[in-house]
Amino acid sequence: MIAPFALTPSRLCVLAVLTAACSGGPGTTTPAPAAKTQDPASEIQVAPRHGPGTWFFRQVDALPLRDDQRVALRAIQDHLALALAPQRDAVRLAILRLADALELGELDETKAADEKAGLSVALGEAKASFASAINAVHDTLDGAQRVALVQKLREHHDGHAHADGSHKHGLAKLALSIGLTEQQQARIAEELGKGLDELFPERKIRREQSEAKMKAMAEAFVTDDFDAAEFDLADHAQEAITSSVEIASRGIDVSNRVLSHGQRRLAAEWMRDKAAEL
Repeated sequence: MIAPFALTPSRLCVLAVLTAACSGGPGTTTPAPAAKTQDPASEIQVAPRHGPGTWFFRQVDALPLRDDQRVALRAIQDHLALALAPQRDAVRLAILRLADALELGELDETKAADEKAGLSVALGEAKASFASAINAVHDTLDGAQRVALVQKLREHHDGHAHADGSHKHGLAKLALSIGLTEQQQARIAEELGKGLDELFPERKIRREQSEAKMKAMAEAFVTDDFDAAEFDLADHAQEAITSSVEIASRGIDVSNRVLSHGQRRLAAEWMRDKAAEL
């Protein structure tokens, strides 16, 4: 499956995610800066650092690539990171404000509305940047490499879907680090779970629609006339942003009733650390 640059507006409500877990056209390429002279004997890596689509670029980097392709792909990733800097700043600010709200135990509705508006704008800009980057990767790879990449992503997707879930999730680690008891986790899961069902009554249907769209995108990626702009994997993201504000509000309300002040402070610090990593 190809979903290398999944937009996650729910990052705005890390608390809600935490509590639920504790419970243009074809051939268009991204403009790239001129490649610097490389020592042929040196190892050229596409994605050795954090950034937008890092995991995806690592899968591309694992393919048998020519040095000139690695240089081009690195330039694509650098260009994407630069293009998305304002959007990452918007998400970072939203997370920091949510962390403050969690620690204080109160969500400022006016600020939440401002964040929602800002993220809606950022979303539209990010989608265009992602599509351009995917097209550039497509144009850099040859036919056999595209097929190999899609196969790698499909295998990862299938393996993830059938995983037993025994590995520790980052959010589960947070639950441990702030000292949530089993009773607290159960209560949070119950109260937030009800809220999620109310806000996302068609989650299963939309998940199935997203799966179908990713499959179609993967099939198209191996063709010569692929255009990522034709596959809007974030078509429900605007709605998710709106719901995220409500989830955040409910999550903070639940945290006030379930978590101690110390636990809320620790959770807020964790969120700030995550924001700093963006």
